Amino acid sequence: MGNELELITREAFLDGVVGLLRKQYNAQVKATTKGDVKTADFVISTGAKDRSNDTIKVSGWDFTHYRKNPVVLWAHDTTQLPIAKSTKITKYRQAVNSTAEFATDLGEDIKYDLAILTHAMLEKGFLNAVSVGFKPLKWEFNDESGIDYSSQELYEYSVVPVPDNPEALQMAKGAGIDIAPYYEWAESILDHSDDLIVVKMSGLDRDVIEAVRKTADPQQKLSIFIDKSFEQLEKSISSFETSVAKATARIDMLASEYEEIVPCEHIKQKETGPDTTELVESILKKMVQDRTRKE
Repeated sequence: MGNELELITREAFLDGVVGLLRKQYNAQVKATTKGDVKTADFVISTGAKDRSNDTIKVSGWDFTHYRKNPVVLWAHDTTQLPIAKSTKITKYRQAVNSTAEFATDLGEDIKYDLAILTHAMLEKGFLNAVSVGFKPLKWEFNDESGIDYSSQELYEYSVVPVPDNPEALQMAKGAGIDIAPYYEWAESILDHSDDLIVVKMSGLDRDVIEAVRKTADPQQKLSIFIDKSFEQLEKSISSFETSVAKATARIDMLASEYEEIVPCEHIKQKETGPDTTELVESILKKMVQDRTRKE
């Protein structure tokens, strides 16, 4: 994809290795479809402090290199075709905004499944994370053991699966979205046994990609949802049993109160079929007498 530099970890960067860093954001995304054109508006970076106490100065972004090849990748994977191209990228207040057009219809009946799937996942809200791949130019440590990047060059940005939300893919599968392209992608990455190669190719740890492969595996479709259905059924049965127990306890309490009100001989008569009118009159008299005594 024209990137001369490889993705590196933050730790490698601090050890002096030259390469591209990545920063992930749970982005504000608005994906739309108009005819055959599928687009998405992203906030790809902000000036906010992240979990590592790092910040990236919005005014410090340099898009010169990026605008020569404005690609949007899937999970920083430069071995795959870009899933989209950025048609606009701007700095506004404390955010970097970008509009991307997805490569879903390449003409002559050529369909790019990975791009089609990713746009659908964004449009339906199952994905909302992006990650920027950038080269630091100026930076310094801050008082919280983090890094403040004051000048940096954008090389690419990617739509990425979120490690904190593995259920997203499963929910998409349950909604009828064919996520098999993600399985094929994960398989191609995990063919490499070297964890360092995996990170360089995708910017993601092996366990994240393995989770994607497991969830997206077409063979797992029935077992996942059968297990989920049984789990829901067990919860329903447990809830029903609790309700029955409460109802039984209530019946026992009412029966006890009934025995106090109705003489035993009337209960015996009920079993042999006494006159209903007489029984009701007896109960009412008993209730009136009890109320009179209390008053």
